Formats: sequence, C-alpha cells, structure tokens
Amino acid sequence: MMNNNNSENTKIKTLYAPGFSSLTMSYFKSNLVLKFIPYIGENNQGIDQYSKNVFYNTSLNPTRAAFFFNQASRILDGKANEPIDVVLPCNSGTNLTFEYKPDQNNNNPMTVYLTIDKNNVTVPFRFETIEYFINVEGQMVTSIIKQA
Repeated sequence: MMNNNNSENTKIKTLYAPGFSSLTMSYFKSNLVLKFIPYIGENNQGIDQYSKNVFYNTSLNPTRAAFFFNQASRILDGKANEPIDVVLPCNSGTNLTFEYKPDQNNNNPMTVYLTIDKNNVTVPFRFETIEYFINVEGQMVTSIIKQA
C-alpha cells in the first residue's frame, strides 16, 4: 500500500557563516525547508557557536525553490554580472531576501546573502566566497569559488 501522506524530513546540508548564522537545508514532503540559526559568538577556545534555543525557518514550494536555484545557478555559472536583490514572500508573514552584492567586509568582489525576516527578527546568512589563483597560459589569473 502506497503512503501518499509522506511527512518524512530529509536533511540536505548545513552550512556555517561565522558572524551571521548557520543554514540547514532539508526537504519536507515536496517543500524545501530553510532553517536559520543565529551566530552567538566564539567560546573560550575560539570555536564558533550558534544558538541552541533560537532558530527561524520557512519552507518553499517547488516553484519558489526553483527560483532560488535558478538565481544561484546564474551566479555559479558566471552569468550574473549585476547585483541581485529579490524579496520573496513566504508563509506566515515571513520574507526571504536573496542578494548578490559587493561585500564591504573583505576584498571579494561579489557575495551572496540569504536573509530571513520572521517575527520582526532578521537573520542573514553569507555564502562563502574563496579567491584563488590559477596559471592560465603562463599568467596567474584570479578566480573565485562560491559556496553552493
């Protein structure tokens, strides 16, 4: 007998952005669930700590999840040459903001941010950008890896 009321939660990945938050992605039924846990500082050993009691989550139906996937693909494929600033309304008055903009905190030219606004609280997540150098035909060229 087939169970059409599948309520299984499948974790995809947890990413960490010290100074911002951690972001856990999972599937619940056919929705993409995003769970933001605020960064609370370093412990006395210098290890990054995230709240154990506070989190903010929302879910995206397949259409909205595809929108974020398409935006991320454009960035990773090098096709996003302009800043992106999109606010996507979600359930229960929650908004997700997807931004691709210059990073004022370091030398990376453009950085991706995903921010949840829920219950009058804003929790940003900054995707990591790593700059590296590669030899192309005898010339050292700067290249960038973006966390996906």
